[in-house]
Amino acid sequence: MRATERAGIDKQVVLGLSSNNEYVKELVDKYRNKLIGFARGSCTDPNTTTIIERFIREYGFKGVKIHAEPNWPLSGLLSTRAILSSNS
Repeated sequence: MRATERAGIDKQVVLGLSSNNEYVKELVDKYRNKLIGFARGSCTDPNTTTIIERFIREYGFKGVKIHAEPNWPLSGLLSTRAILSSNS
């Protein structure tokens, strides 16, 4: 955090690539004025929509990173559109 302050960076977007959303939430809670949380999910995980909704609605995350999988149809997560639209 000190390095970003020295660089004049006021806020950062954080998301887990190998870590989970809960860890990102802990960081955002600790540095609420400095970090903006993004949730992550897999397009093949049937729980991704529920996870995304929880982190956006309950924890105030502002974005989502969906990890692509080969041969996955885009229609798989279209139900998240309403979640994202209602929180913009």
